[in-house]
Amino acid sequence: MRLWAWEENNYKQNQKRKGLWTVAVICWAAALWLTYWVEHSLYGGIVETNTFTILGISIGFCIGLGLRKAMGKEEKPMTKRGKWIIGILVAVSLAIIVWSAVYQGMVVYMTQLVFVLLPLYWSDYEKKKDIDRISMYACTLFFAAVLLAAGTLAGARLTGIQTTKQTEKSITAEGFTDVEYLGWMYGDWVYEYAVEKDFYEESMAREKYYMLFGRKDGAPWRFVVDPKGGEIMIAATEAEEPELGNWYRSRKTGE
Repeated sequence: MRLWAWEENNYKQNQKRKGLWTVAVICWAAALWLTYWVEHSLYGGIVETNTFTILGISIGFCIGLGLRKAMGKEEKPMTKRGKWIIGILVAVSLAIIVWSAVYQGMVVYMTQLVFVLLPLYWSDYEKKKDIDRISMYACTLFFAAVLLAAGTLAGARLTGIQTTKQTEKSITAEGFTDVEYLGWMYGDWVYEYAVEKDFYEESMAREKYYMLFGRKDGAPWRFVVDPKGGEIMIAATEAEEPELGNWYRSRKTGE
């Protein structure tokens, strides 16, 4: 009877583990999808959310775990030297990320990392206790997925960049119809192809700007908008700015 009870409890525990891992993996996949959606749909490619970098790390991590399990290697306690090496690597990585966020505008990347590190530190603390590590790792992945999504959204907001929908609404409020986000261009591209160049400053060269289409009194218009603040830099008919119209056409009308 004792053996039977032990087997039944073990079976139930394994089922719970499978359920936890299923939920955790689905949530991680959903978080990755959200990072892609934020970059390419919500902000039209202006905000970088590192979707493919995170995906590559995830795949590499899974391959590493699979190889480790196939080779029959078990987790060993980290030596003091190993802890020092990991600590130095983490400190250097954080310094690089903070520098990138401050001087290169990688605010989203920094926010994502800070949020995701929280469950990893929690996992490192909890594994010192006598608990089910398999379930704990599943919970860690679940919390990491939730916080990755939260960090992506928070980081995107911290950039101060308008979404494409907000920009479309601001153009519509100016009396234009059929307003549509077309894509983005670097500042030096806009300068090269724009007829009116008075708006340009050298600091704008590698900044990204929204391009939109609108219609007023039947005439098609092109807009170049600064995503930080929504300032309209160019608002002209296609006859006035023909080269800008050659870059992007309306997906609805082809104009």
